Amino acid sequence: MMHEAVKEFKKRLMDCYPDRLVRFIVFGSYARGDHREDSDIDLLVTLTGPVDWNPEREIFTFGLIFYFLN
Repeated sequence: MMHEAVKEFKKRLMDCYPDRLVRFIVFGSYARGDHREDSDIDLLVTLTGPVDWNPEREIFTFGLIFYFLN
């Protein structure tokens, strides 16, 4: 389930910032493979240029929805 959520999150980032997404890195316990059921997912996202408010808000909303569904 978490793997699919990370893939969906990356897809949304690529949709919002098609030419600006430089890096999408998973780190921490999920990257090491020693996560637990209650572990969060640590992500590092790097974009070029300034961030627009609307896509940023959409991504934030998706994150909140996913958090509260789990």
